[in-house]
Amino acid sequence: MKILYLSKAILPSEISNSLSIMKLCEAFGNSGNEVLLTGIKPKKLAQNTFDYYGLKKSFKTKLFYINPFFSKKFISRFQFSGFYLALKFRKVYDNFKPDIIYSRLTLFELLFIPSKTPIYYEMHSLGFLGKSWFHKILFLLMVRLKNFEKVIVTTKTLEELLRKYFKGKIKIVVARLSAEKPISISGHEINRFRLNYLKGKKFNHHVGYTGYLDKIGLRGTDIICKIAHEMPDIAFHIVGGKSDIVDFWKEYSKKLNKNENIFFYGYRKPSEMPYFLNCFDIVLAPLQFKPSRSAPTGAGMSPLKIAQYLSYSKPIIASKIPAHKEILINEINSLLVSHDKPIEWINAIKRLLKDKKLNFRLSNQALIDYNCFFTPNSRVNKILDSSK
Repeated sequence: MKILYLSKAILPSEISNSLSIMKLCEAFGNSGNEVLLTGIKPKKLAQNTFDYYGLKKSFKTKLFYINPFFSKKFISRFQFSGFYLALKFRKVYDNFKPDIIYSRLTLFELLFIPSKTPIYYEMHSLGFLGKSWFHKILFLLMVRLKNFEKVIVTTKTLEELLRKYFKGKIKIVVARLSAEKPISISGHEINRFRLNYLKGKKFNHHVGYTGYLDKIGLRGTDIICKIAHEMPDIAFHIVGGKSDIVDFWKEYSKKLNKNENIFFYGYRKPSEMPYFLNCFDIVLAPLQFKPSRSAPTGAGMSPLKIAQYLSYSKPIIASKIPAHKEILINEINSLLVSHDKPIEWINAIKRLLKDKKLNFRLSNQALIDYNCFFTPNSRVNKILDSSK
């Protein structure tokens, strides 16, 4: 099958959705499909897109450059870049002649796609339906005029929210986010990584978080800082985030915590994540409950990192929010605690470090669940094989 993934994501970039898009295209390609991904070329391309993400070239990319001027707040509302990409995407479509269009986070860019071609549209929140009345009406009009055959969502909650908009006319497929198969790393390699790259070597226990950071507290970085303040004998590692956001949390942590037991690494390539995860005794998923117009059950409706945590058989402590409760089961494959109560996180960490049987049981079940539900192949099968 020929799949044209229409995206306006900047490739490569540190933004988490760009990695998610690349990973899905890789999974499509590895399943025997011919895949072409569109995106926006950054002003300075430091290295090859595939090398940046540590991926094998199982699909092709077509990147376009857009002057940053058109992304400025006042100018962007006129959607010049959207119409420009719509014209470019139509040319790509004519040359590639796809069987299906796959897309996410696009609207105006789909304008010139022929109505005969099936569109599989991925949504991680209400998206345009949760924005202004203009975006909402335009999106529903696009759905009506184009051949939206399937909407791909990552949670049952979002499926239920979307039913009232699509009223049974479009197939909604729940395909949870996946993670690549864990790579095998020798003990010698892990020890060398610890020696050269892991901070806080004097500590006996290491608790980690990998993923995006923000300044609004959605990812729960403040919770990790508060936990570290109360647990001076444990090293806490935060892997991810742009430099300015990392600096923000470093300053926050410095004012709160004098233990010198919390370590920030900033953005690291996806290929480095397995090494960090192998060094952690426990991993945290402290996503906070912050409802918004586009995500009534919480702004982080599609947590990206859980599948990878599961794949590396890590004991997980996660916030007890709707998005996590669909994936994680308390006392079975994780420990779920109140998102905003540090004492519950502290008690859960102490419990896992003390109770080796519980630690092993959660870790073992995590890997079982990954192999059953969260592999790239399982996600691709749900997306492509679900009958209408």
